Amino acid sequence: MVITFPSTLCALLAILSLALSGLANGVEVTEEEKRVAKYRTTRESGLFEGCTMSSDSPSESGLPGARTRFDDFQGFHISVTTRVHEVGQFLPWHRWFLHAYEKALRSECSYTGHIPYWDWTKDADPENPEAQVLDLAYFVKLTSQSSFRSSPIFDSTGGFGNLPLTRSSLSSGVFANYSLTFGTGPPPNVTSHLLERGFDVTMLPRLTEMAVKHTLSKPTFESFRIELEGWPVTPEAKVHDSGHRVVGGGMGDTYSSPG
Repeated sequence: MVITFPSTLCALLAILSLALSGLANGVEVTEEEKRVAKYRTTRESGLFEGCTMSSDSPSESGLPGARTRFDDFQGFHISVTTRVHEVGQFLPWHRWFLHAYEKALRSECSYTGHIPYWDWTKDADPENPEAQVLDLAYFVKLTSQSSFRSSPIFDSTGGFGNLPLTRSSLSSGVFANYSLTFGTGPPPNVTSHLLERGFDVTMLPRLTEMAVKHTLSKPTFESFRIELEGWPVTPEAKVHDSGHRVVGGGMGDTYSSPG
């Protein structure tokens, strides 16, 4: 049996729950470790195909409509969304969630790797990482050739497939034409639709190195958590929700974002 990562769930959710909370607790990741991990992600994700998303891994949760083990995880996230967002346990809960998913990949799919780390600041603004960037016009100019969209994460053969400029299903990669079971919004939302993405350039200013440093500079965990998680506690998007919305589609929805 061959396997795959669970779409952009790994790429974006892991960023915040593993990378940022790790940094907040004083865990230092070297530049070389980041570089190796980023490109290991693209190599490995291109080598494995549907385990948790395939009929060979049927649902075990009993959730209405769930077909696969991936549905079990996405459906569970949807069912508890209002209890694990905008609260103090937001980060530790999502770390546990990813740990449970990684354990399932290992025990049920014979996977021996790790959930990937992605330093998205390198792709959000690699030319000007130290800038106090809230200048949207700067990023709009980069839309067509954005290094974010050309990141190895979105590589068609070694990554997670393309990131369309407007919301649409994927035209390349292992998740092209993949049909999801659960739709956006609160449950019940059983449906059948293709996995979609849609690049939102307006989110890039919140994903720069300076934006991350600003978040980590907060003096208390509560102020850090609010600055990290963003809307609707804050009037505008912050690092966490920008990471979701910049990819768009189902990933841009608070409930269905693992898909």
